[in-house]
Amino acid sequence: MGGPLEGIRILECAGFLSAPTAGYMLGDLGAEVIKIEDRVKGDPIRGMSAYFGGSLYLPGGINIFFKQQIEIKKA
Repeated sequence: MGGPLEGIRILECAGFLSAPTAGYMLGDLGAEVIKIEDRVKGDPIRGMSAYFGGSLYLPGGINIFFKQQIEIKKA
């Protein structure tokens, strides 16, 4: 699917929520987004559920951060 950013390549090197969400939105606008993560740990947000006792998951096993990005896309 094309968009105004079609043909533009983005290297997204940030972690946690705001920058990856921006990368997600740029992808929705047609950019090719390549996410660069720590090769050992991945994005820091992946380990956050250990700090919150697994409460980052909604019923059905849906990760709350994934759901957040879906809702942003709908808005």
